[in-house]
Amino acid sequence: MAASDEAPPAIEFTDEGKINDETVATLVEDLEKLAINPECSLYQPTSSQEDTSDDTSSQATCGSGSHPPDKPADDGKKTALERFMDLSGIGPLGSIMERAWKCATTKTQDHYTCKASEIIASVIKTVAPDSAPQLWEAVRTKGKVSQFLQMPRPDNGLVQAIVESYKLAEKAETRYEFTAARRYALEVGAGLPVLAPSVKQTRERVDPTKLEHFLDFITSSNIVQDLPFGRRTLTLSSGEKIDIPNVIRTMLPSHLIRQYNQYCSEEDFIPLSTRTLFRILSEACVASVRKSLQGLDSYAAEGGRGFDDLTSLLDTLMQYGANDPEIHKLKDSLKHLKQYIKSDYKIHCSMVSYVPDHCRVFALSDPKKKCFHRRCDHHHNQQCESCEILKTSLDLVKSFIQSTNLPEDVQDDALFTARTACDAVLSWKSHQLRMVHQDVARSDAIDSLGEDSTLITQDFAMKFLPAQYRETQAEFFGKRGISWHLTVCQSNKGGKIVAQTFVHIIESGVQDSNTVVSVMEHVLQTLKCENPTLNRVVYRQDNAGCYHSATTILACKILRERSSLDLRRIDFCDPQGGKGPCDRKAAQIKTHVKQYINQGNSVTTPAELKKAIESNGGIKGVRVTMVPVPKIAGRKKIKWDGISSLSNFEITSAGVRSFKAYGIGAGHFQSWTSFK
Repeated sequence: MAASDEAPPAIEFTDEGKINDETVATLVEDLEKLAINPECSLYQPTSSQEDTSDDTSSQATCGSGSHPPDKPADDGKKTALERFMDLSGIGPLGSIMERAWKCATTKTQDHYTCKASEIIASVIKTVAPDSAPQLWEAVRTKGKVSQFLQMPRPDNGLVQAIVESYKLAEKAETRYEFTAARRYALEVGAGLPVLAPSVKQTRERVDPTKLEHFLDFITSSNIVQDLPFGRRTLTLSSGEKIDIPNVIRTMLPSHLIRQYNQYCSEEDFIPLSTRTLFRILSEACVASVRKSLQGLDSYAAEGGRGFDDLTSLLDTLMQYGANDPEIHKLKDSLKHLKQYIKSDYKIHCSMVSYVPDHCRVFALSDPKKKCFHRRCDHHHNQQCESCEILKTSLDLVKSFIQSTNLPEDVQDDALFTARTACDAVLSWKSHQLRMVHQDVARSDAIDSLGEDSTLITQDFAMKFLPAQYRETQAEFFGKRGISWHLTVCQSNKGGKIVAQTFVHIIESGVQDSNTVVSVMEHVLQTLKCENPTLNRVVYRQDNAGCYHSATTILACKILRERSSLDLRRIDFCDPQGGKGPCDRKAAQIKTHVKQYINQGNSVTTPAELKKAIESNGGIKGVRVTMVPVPKIAGRKKIKWDGISSLSNFEITSAGVRSFKAYGIGAGHFQSWTSFK
C-alpha cells in the first residue's frame, strides 16, 4: 500500500441526509487500497520480470554479491566501524549485508541482527555511560531512528475504512425502537408525546415488616433450642460470614404456622400467606425437628428431664410473685449447664486434673477399700466455673422455693420435685465421668491389638419379630420374637483394624448366662481354628444380667482351657453406656432382611432368618449360625456378692482380679477355689 501523510476525509452528508458524491468516491478509493499490489508481492512477479530470463530475475531480486546500481560505494565508514567495534570488544563484522533482507536466510538475518544490537548498545554506552538504559528508552520512544532510516509510515487507510463503515452501520437498538414505538402507539396513541420514563422499582417478594414479625416469632426461645454440638456458617450479601450454633425446632411446621396465625389474630396483625410461611420454613429457615426417641440412655434421659422440671418449677414460682430478673437469669444458667454436661464436661474429665470434679482418679476411688483406691499425685486446688455454677444453681432453686410465698401443699410438691431433679442431674454428671473412664479400657484394648490378639464385643439384639410378605391382621398380633446374638471381633491385620461378625440365632432357650457361655465357646473355638496364631482375647459387653453374672465370669476358666486361648480380661461399659459395634451391625442386618422380605419372601422361623441374612450373597464380614442351646437343670447357682458394682475383671490361671473402675487401685483377687 502507498503511504499517505494526509488523514482520510470525514464523511459528509447533504441536507437530505445522503452522502456526498465526493465522500463516496473517497471511501471507494480507500477500500481499493485493500487489494494486493503486484509490484510489492514476492509471489506474483511483474510482467517485466516474466519477460526476462531466470538468471536476470534472480540477480535483480536478490543480489549475489555485486552492489546494486544505486548503492553508494564504501567511503571508509566500514573501516571506521570495524575500528570502533574492535575498541568496544565486539567481534569483526565481516562482509556488509548486500543481499535484500527478505532474500537472506534466517541464519544470516540472526547474525546481522546480533551484530547490529551489539553496535547500537556500544554506541549508547559511549554517548551516555551513566544513563545508557534511559537513553535507549528515550530513543525507542521518540521514534527518530525510523525517520532517519526513512522507514515508511504505517498505512491507516484500512483502519479508517473500517471505522467509517462502522459509523454508517445501522444501530443495534433500531429493532427495539420500532417495536417500542408500535407498542406505544397501541397503548397510548399514535402521535402523542412520549412520557418521561418511570423510576425503576425493585419488586419485593414479601413485605419486610411481615417477614421480620414472623422471624421474631420462630426464633423465640419457645420455638427453637440451641444444640450443644455443631455450628453453621452464614454468608451475608456483603460477604461477611457469621458462625451460629445449630438449633432444633420443637414444633412441626404445620403446628408452628397454625400457632403463629392464632397469635396474629390476637394481635390484629395481617400475616403472610400460609404458602409463603411454609416456603420460609422449608427453604430459608431450615432447622432440625425434635423427635421422640426410644432406647435412650436412662441417666441422660432422667438428667434432661431433671433440667426441664427445674425450669418448670421456676415458671411456677414466677406465677406466685418471685423476682422475675433473678428467675430469668437462673433459667438461662440451667440451659447453659444442660449443654455443658452433654458435651464439654466429658472433654474436661481426665486422669490428672487439679479440679476435683474433673479428676477421674479422685472421683472413682473408693475411700473405704484400699484395693479400689488410688492416690492422686497432684493437688486439687482449682475450681471449674461451670461445675461451681451447677452447684450454686441447684441450691438457688431450692432456696427460691422456700423463700417464695407458696401454699403448703404446693411448696412440699415443689421441694420434692426439686430434690428429685437435682439428684437426677448429679447422677447424669457422674454417669458421664464413669462412661468416659470405662471407654478408656476399649481404647487401650484396640491400641494393643496385634496379629495374635482380638477384641470381642457381644450383645443380644432386640428380638426379631416374624414377618410375612403379605400378612393378615390375625397374623400380625401375638407374635413371638426370635432371639439372636451378635459378636463383633476386631483384630489388627497389617496395621489396619478389621472386623468380622458372628450372628447366632437361638433356636430355643432363654437369653441367660448358659446361652452366652455356649456362644462364647463357639466363637473362641472358631477363631482359634481359623487363626492358630491367635493367643490373647479381651471381651467387652454391657451390664445385662446374662453377661454381668458369676456364671459367665467363672466360666472363663473353662473357656480358656477348651479354646487354648488366653482370655485375659472382661470389661463392662458403664450402665446405659452403650456398646456401639453390635448395634450398628444389627441395624445393617435388619435392613438386609427387610429387603429380602420386600422381594416376596417371609421370615417366620430361625431357619428363615438365617436364610434371609445369607440371601443375595449375604453381608460382608458376617457369619450366621444356629445354636441349639440345651436346657441345663439342677445346676447350682453361684453367688458373688457385690458383682454388680464391679466393672473390670482380669482372668488368670490362678483366679480372677476385679476392679470397680478400670485401672483404679490394685483390685481384689479371688482364686478359683474360693468360689463354691
